[in-house]
Amino acid sequence: MPREIDVVDGHLGANTALGIGWVREQLCIAIPLPAGTGAFEVITDWQPGYKRVVESAVVFVSVAGTGVGASRDLRIIKNVATVAATGTLTLANTATGGGGPALAVTAADAEFLDGDTFTVDFAAGGTAFTGGSVNLIVSLRTRPQQLT
Repeated sequence: MPREIDVVDGHLGANTALGIGWVREQLCIAIPLPAGTGAFEVITDWQPGYKRVVESAVVFVSVAGTGVGASRDLRIIKNVATVAATGTLTLANTATGGGGPALAVTAADAEFLDGDTFTVDFAAGGTAFTGGSVNLIVSLRTRPQQLT
């Protein structure tokens, strides 16, 4: 019978009750700040095919945002309409390179199962940016996958 390998110290028989044995991964998604105010999907219905949990999502500014009063809501969506994480990008929090805002993760909606889809989008509305780009860093955790 296969046994789980503890990715922390390499021993067999990880103690999953203590959180040992999680595999952590990060997605880095380059995103141009949208010039309009319509809904804009950056990633549409991606289905990696394995269970994972969104732990955090943080925006890092790569090119400073421009646009008078710019403000748009960036979201991570599970399946069609469940918001797993959301945050507002504004001219103020994208004005300088480097760090940016963290998205608020809704713990109850952050678990994606094998068949769930993963979408990153800007909700319709807000005030348009005229330039700029960010990187969205999404931290995920999953259990080691078993080969059969």
